[in-house]
Amino acid sequence: MALVLKLDVVNNQFQMLLSDFTGDYNATTNPEGWGAPNTTRASVTAINCTVLRPSQTVADNITGLYTSTFWTAAYRQVDIFTQLPSVIDGLYTVVMTFNPGGGQFVDTFYFLRYENAKKTLTGLALQNSGLFEEAKFIFDKMVYAEEAENYTLAQELLTDFNNLVNGCGPTGLSGGCGC
Repeated sequence: MALVLKLDVVNNQFQMLLSDFTGDYNATTNPEGWGAPNTTRASVTAINCTVLRPSQTVADNITGLYTSTFWTAAYRQVDIFTQLPSVIDGLYTVVMTFNPGGGQFVDTFYFLRYENAKKTLTGLALQNSGLFEEAKFIFDKMVYAEEAENYTLAQELLTDFNNLVNGCGPTGLSGGCGC
C-alpha cells in the first residue's frame, strides 16, 4: 500500500498541537505508514505548513517543522500556537506538504477551535440563567458536527452560539444581555 498521511491538530486554551499520527510502516498493523516499501521519513527534504485562520484570506506559514521535534522526535508533535497571532474561535484549514526526493505528499485537514465558546458556556452554567440550556444544545451540536467532519455546519453552529450569547463575555457574565 502507499503512504497515507494522518495529521491533526489537538487544541486547547494555550496550545495547538500539530501531530503526525501516520506512524511507522508495519505490513500487518500499519501498511500505510512511513517507511519501506512506502515513502520513508528519511527521504523527506522539506515540510511546508500553512494555516488559514477564520475570516482570513491569506494563510500563515508555520516555519521550522523540518528541524523541530515535529519531525525529529518519535512522538511527531509540535505546538504551533505561538506562530499564529490573534488566535480566535472558528474553522481553521491546515495544508501540510511533505517533499521527499522527486515527489510530494499533501494533506489538507480542518479543525474547529471553540475555546472562548467553551468558557462562555461554563460561565452560563454557573449562573441561574435560562440561556444555558439553549447555548449548551447549540454547543453540543457544534462539537458533534465537528466530530462528524461536517465543518460547514460546525462553523454555522459556532456563529449561532456566538449570536445567542452576544454580550455575555468570555465568562458568561454581562450586564444587559440576560446572561
